[in-house]
Amino acid sequence: MNLFDLAKKQDLTGIQVYLDHGDMDHDWLIQGDAYLNSLLDKHGVKTQLHVGKGGHDYSYWKSQVKNYLLF
Repeated sequence: MNLFDLAKKQDLTGIQVYLDHGDMDHDWLIQGDAYLNSLLDKHGVKTQLHVGKGGHDYSYWKSQVKNYLLF
């Protein structure tokens, strides 16, 4: 089962989801985040979607670790 199927079929009551990607990330990741954010919102799941500077690489993730942990 993929992530989108889980979001459609599972009881996600009480879950909060943090989504992020870089502004120079792959198009499929940016579009996937937008779709998942919309899908979760339709099912009443609280989400946070963040867009940072960078791409899909270690330096981007390293720059975001604090945000991930604070969430």
